[in-house]
Amino acid sequence: MGVAGYAVGLALAVALSVRLDMRVSERVIIATVPPLSFLLAVKLSEIVFGSERIVFYEKLLFAQALSTLALWLAGGRVTLGLDLVTLGIGTFLAFGRIGCFMVGCCHGRPFRWGVRYTPEHADAGFMRRWVGRPLFPIQLVDGALSALLVVAGAVIVVGPYLAGSATVTYVCGYALGRFVLEMLRGDSVRPYWLGVSEAQWTALVTSWAAVILLPAGTVALAIACALTLAATSLMAARTMLRAAGYWLASPAHIEELHELAVRIVPGDEAQVTTLGLQLSLHLLPGGAIRDYIVSHPSRPITPTTARALARQLGWDADVRPGSTTGLVHLLVSGSGGEHTQLT
Repeated sequence: MGVAGYAVGLALAVALSVRLDMRVSERVIIATVPPLSFLLAVKLSEIVFGSERIVFYEKLLFAQALSTLALWLAGGRVTLGLDLVTLGIGTFLAFGRIGCFMVGCCHGRPFRWGVRYTPEHADAGFMRRWVGRPLFPIQLVDGALSALLVVAGAVIVVGPYLAGSATVTYVCGYALGRFVLEMLRGDSVRPYWLGVSEAQWTALVTSWAAVILLPAGTVALAIACALTLAATSLMAARTMLRAAGYWLASPAHIEELHELAVRIVPGDEAQVTTLGLQLSLHLLPGGAIRDYIVSHPSRPITPTTARALARQLGWDADVRPGSTTGLVHLLVSGSGGEHTQLT
């Protein structure tokens, strides 16, 4: 899908460059710099992080920066060229997300309905404990968002327009959508700072950059302000652990909780996660039922929050309030003293 996305994105950018009567040198830069910058960015990530790291936002910004520099050095129309580069990369993402959906990367959270990945996906690197569970197809939503914004940007370019407005449309539109979609992502390897994910911080910064550096209207300014308010609210909520169910059921915390549940020994003292959730385990008579007890020293755990935790963990648990307020029992059926989802 990556090759198809590049081909379609290249064709779109070249077609638009012809319509805009751009010089040959400008077309060459638009066609060659973005894919070369992608390869360079992947190589740099291997050097810096020690492994291949493909993050869309990083590659988008790197390609925009190098293309802008190349166009400026060649005496080309920088803002106009940036519009076409951005739309080409957006097309690449729309197709790339289909590839993500097919292999299972960048997946969504467990949901009532969705895509179920197979053991074959796990053999190729998909997390095995998610096999067979319906996951929200967030990749397709993300790809559809990018495709919609590319269409909107192309419509802007073919009409009388101000250079840079197509980039603003894509950057701010994708920033708004991605900020929200991040809350539905289920993959746990997602850096967070102050309760805001890396992609959400990038969405905030790029929206303001578009407003400041490019010809942006009131809609773009409203998006940047809305994202600022949303990020501030997330930071405040995370600090005070408001909406506890959201934070405690976040992918990274669920992964941590899963690892504790695998290692915990019945009767041992409670294990504590980085968010302060306390987890202990007892076996009911006969050993067929595992009684996981969850609590938090500063935030009472409600049955609703406990059910959200069990659902994200993949447990078919019987949730019962404890004798102490804020303490909840998750009664999970097991086989031979081990719950089947803890393998």
